Amino acid sequence: MPNLRFPRTASQPWRQRDDLILKQQFVNFAPGIKHAYLQLAFSRSKYVSQSDDSGLPSLASDYFSPDHFTGPSDFDRKNQFAVGGYFDLPRSFSLGLLGHFASPLPVTLRLQQDAGAAEILVSDWTGDGSTGDIVEGSNVGSYMRSIKPSGLSQFITNYNTNLAGTLTPAGSTLQTAGVFSPGDLPLMGAMLQPVAQVVQNPAGLSWLKTFDLRLTWQHTFLDRVTIEPSIGAFNLFNFANFDLPGYTQSGLLNYGAGSKSVPATALQPQGTVGGASTDPNNPVAGRPNRASLQSGMGAAGGPRAIEWGLKITF
Repeated sequence: MPNLRFPRTASQPWRQRDDLILKQQFVNFAPGIKHAYLQLAFSRSKYVSQSDDSGLPSLASDYFSPDHFTGPSDFDRKNQFAVGGYFDLPRSFSLGLLGHFASPLPVTLRLQQDAGAAEILVSDWTGDGSTGDIVEGSNVGSYMRSIKPSGLSQFITNYNTNLAGTLTPAGSTLQTAGVFSPGDLPLMGAMLQPVAQVVQNPAGLSWLKTFDLRLTWQHTFLDRVTIEPSIGAFNLFNFANFDLPGYTQSGLLNYGAGSKSVPATALQPQGTVGGASTDPNNPVAGRPNRASLQSGMGAAGGPRAIEWGLKITF
């Protein structure tokens, strides 16, 4: 067996961000609107890490070289747009709006793990002793960055053609040492397995799109008590949002036809990269991870919601 090293942690992530913000205030913006404030912002950022979630302590993807796999973190949104506005309306009304539009998150492509005790002979192509490796030819956060949905099928084809059926470093060591004869390990399925192909027209991860609106009215009684009823609409246009942080399509690539000693599937299953297809007549078909309201106050991207409010100041 190869000399395995102790697991090593990944190094610190790094971020780079460039912002462009345009602000403008208007007096007598339009008939009946005494004052208006508008803001448009664009952020181009990069959040690079050696692990999917850099917010948690994690082991390196390659114990031999902790920085070998370095790429966009699961929380990297490359382009983010925001628009905001506030308007003083007649009769003590005011209107506020806020919109957010952010580019898709990335996903890391990894090999399936189902070989039990022999996993090191099936999914450890780096030879460092860790299993379920990042698929060779890709990196941390490669999907939706260097590998697009339209190119995923070719990426898998290249992997199956050039690497599937070859021995891992651990397997090569066993064969060289004479523990197994040539051909024995492939016969047992102790080799890199072929990966299942994608469905037709796979859906990539989606943009985050939301637009909120809030209308308030303010009135003061006896110069002491102020009431401010309001109504707000979150995700006013009811955009369908998918692939929020923690609920993205899985980057685990399942094994396909021709694999041995591990479960196989003809195509990537639902909820997995390459397995979520869209029906032209139903854009949400085949995608089980649409954002929902859930619980608490955090529901960015969820279905349209209406909020009634009343604020009393005295």
